[in-house]
Amino acid sequence: MTALSPIITKGVHNLERNLADKVDRLKNHIASMGKVAILLSGGVDSTFLAEVSRRTLGSNAIAITFRSSLAPAKEAEEAVRWAELAKMKHYLIDSDEFGVDQVRANGPDRCYYCRKHRQELAKAWAEKTGWDGTFCDGANADDLSDYRPGLRAADEAGVRHPLAEAGFSKAEIRSAAKAMGLECWNRPSSPCLASRFPYGFPLSAELLKMVEASERSLREMGFSELRVRCFPHGLAVVEVSPEEMDRAWSLRHDIASALRGFGFSFVAMDLEGHVGGKLNRLMQKESTSPPGDQNFKGAPR
Repeated sequence: MTALSPIITKGVHNLERNLADKVDRLKNHIASMGKVAILLSGGVDSTFLAEVSRRTLGSNAIAITFRSSLAPAKEAEEAVRWAELAKMKHYLIDSDEFGVDQVRANGPDRCYYCRKHRQELAKAWAEKTGWDGTFCDGANADDLSDYRPGLRAADEAGVRHPLAEAGFSKAEIRSAAKAMGLECWNRPSSPCLASRFPYGFPLSAELLKMVEASERSLREMGFSELRVRCFPHGLAVVEVSPEEMDRAWSLRHDIASALRGFGFSFVAMDLEGHVGGKLNRLMQKESTSPPGDQNFKGAPR
């Protein structure tokens, strides 16, 4: 872990001019809100937004992280660690999405009900503490072209998306985060663990723990971009980046042994490699849309 000083002292002068200008516009956009709470997941998007908000608004920018069994524990740990280093006021809210029937059922609208539940928790926290600012998340411009029912729930709750509103792509966020000295700038995306399950396959705490432990084990073996998809009958399908497939095959016995040790009965490797939104193909075959959403075009990442 590097010292905090690079995070504090590095500015946007290392950025190319057009991206530096975009960061300046983002700062102005955040400043216009006056007081913000960043929904900090621990990933690069929300961490970058939190850092820009902290630099812009000082103590009028705080961070909130939801602790949930749907997210890898490491994500919340990273959020806590960063907030402590940045000396940003940070609150943890425990969220039990298994208490929401629609989340457990894992239908195409799962993310909507999950996000709605979390925003209700955030609203209750704000009412209890007297906090009266604007909630902001780390959604970026790329997210707007995907099927994200969670964003609909966020919009209904009045949550703002400063990065998307300022037109930041994922690649631009990584570049800006790197220039600002954020260690997480190249951290692989780690969507909600529920995205490892095909829609309609009910979620359980036990299965989520199996997936989380399996992915942690693969990372300890040195793999970076990966998913362990969970299918019925105890089947785990391992996805790694195309560049790492040869290595994964050479370690197939170790991988299979590890995942069976976590409770899977069968372990397979996806020959195509990791591709975001792959489970979407199941939905496309069925040609179904969530009720009330005629623009459905995506699935778990």
